[in-house]
Amino acid sequence: MKKRLCSVLLAIVLSVGLLPVGAQAATASWAADAVTTLNDIYGSNGSGPFSADDGAMTEGDLDTLKSATGWNTTVSLSSWNLSRGKACDVLADVFDLPVPEGKTSIRYLYDQNIVTSNSSYETVTKAEFSVLTYRVLNAVGGGMGSSISLKPGTHAYFAWMYLAARGCVPFQSNQINAECRSVRLKNIGSNQVADAPAGDTSATTWGDIWPIWIDTLKQLEDVGLGNEDLETPTDTTPLLQAVTTIVDAYIQKGGSKTIFSDVPTDSPYYDGVMYLFDQGLVSGNGGGAFTPGRELSRQ
Repeated sequence: MKKRLCSVLLAIVLSVGLLPVGAQAATASWAADAVTTLNDIYGSNGSGPFSADDGAMTEGDLDTLKSATGWNTTVSLSSWNLSRGKACDVLADVFDLPVPEGKTSIRYLYDQNIVTSNSSYETVTKAEFSVLTYRVLNAVGGGMGSSISLKPGTHAYFAWMYLAARGCVPFQSNQINAECRSVRLKNIGSNQVADAPAGDTSATTWGDIWPIWIDTLKQLEDVGLGNEDLETPTDTTPLLQAVTTIVDAYIQKGGSKTIFSDVPTDSPYYDGVMYLFDQGLVSGNGGGAFTPGRELSRQ
């Protein structure tokens, strides 16, 4: 699962490795597909923070990009220009890649065929950084999240997927940015929640959703979460903000720090599980666990 065929094929479409700066064409047209795709996800109206410019990627450029994408990273740069090794460190941090202890981020990405050189110190251009981001995004997912206005690598993306894995919110929803008072959800069985059809009188309204979330999380992993630990959202609070509020509080009290409680980030199958979950191909057991060791029947 770690070497997903689809991520490799998508990367091959670009048909260009992350070569030394001097080997790239001046126009960097080879990065156009990556830039277009990323700006569709992270930008608006056909424009966004990623560039096919073959000029050096600087610390200032990275700060601008982080602000535009909502990425969080604690990686500190040691020079004004972004090196290939630091670029890999940033993306490994943003997308929580399962880099094994004792291995560098660039070596991990090299082993995954995402970066084609493990030379750490060469300066990365804006175009090269776009291609590298595109390849990492293909590897970890992002397709389904981006289709419902969630940006992979952001706090909101993690929180929504966290509750989706626990059957509290739909995997996809047209209500994600709605005010809480207008939200209507429906339990459709098999640990699945969906947007309720218009006029469905059996739908769960906001007055019930918040306490249901708390009760569900307590049943799954009781860490002592109570109303005193939460700033209860109001009727006008956006649903996504309510989601991040309860997930933050739950994790701070001792709840699982990963989307699936039994798939830690250092497990060899972490990136494969998360890719398939993001694409809507697997959903776990609905209770926040993936049960990776469960046997498959012959059929």
